[in-house]
Amino acid sequence: VNGGDAVAQEDMATPAPSGMALGVPTVSVSGHGSVNVPPDTASVSIGVDVIKPTLGEAQEQATSQATAIIEALQAAGIAEEDIQTDYFSVNILRDYSENADPTLITGFEIVNQLRVTVRDTDQLGELLDAAVNAGANSIYGVTFYVDDQTEASSDARVEAVEDARTKAEELAAAAGM
Repeated sequence: VNGGDAVAQEDMATPAPSGMALGVPTVSVSGHGSVNVPPDTASVSIGVDVIKPTLGEAQEQATSQATAIIEALQAAGIAEEDIQTDYFSVNILRDYSENADPTLITGFEIVNQLRVTVRDTDQLGELLDAAVNAGANSIYGVTFYVDDQTEASSDARVEAVEDARTKAEELAAAAGM
């Protein structure tokens, strides 16, 4: 369930087929139930994009910034298991401008993105601020969702059955059943 979206379940209300064999009138309906649940969890990609003349320099700075970001997130209360490497790349940079030598390496770019799960959405702004202060220069993909949908799904199923029962009783009464 994404933030604010409804949890919906549909159930069929159909009497046992044996009733039809005896000539008993039947009504078949479907029910709909939905429950709106505010999001309680967020996920965000936080990382660094570093360009340096040598691979060693790029690696050193990227590692240093990523380590500082992780330490800042953990100091703010994010559990170690809620910080995972999401994307890592090393790109060789070359000069493709006019009259340049494209075989000449001009630098190296390292991109290191972490996927961070935030279990207290009220804390998200502070966490992003702490990450930027620790050296993050790439933040994207903020999504909100409900971590445990079990209770909401159960409530939606109950609503669906109640809806189906009401429809069946209205149709049966209208048909004189």
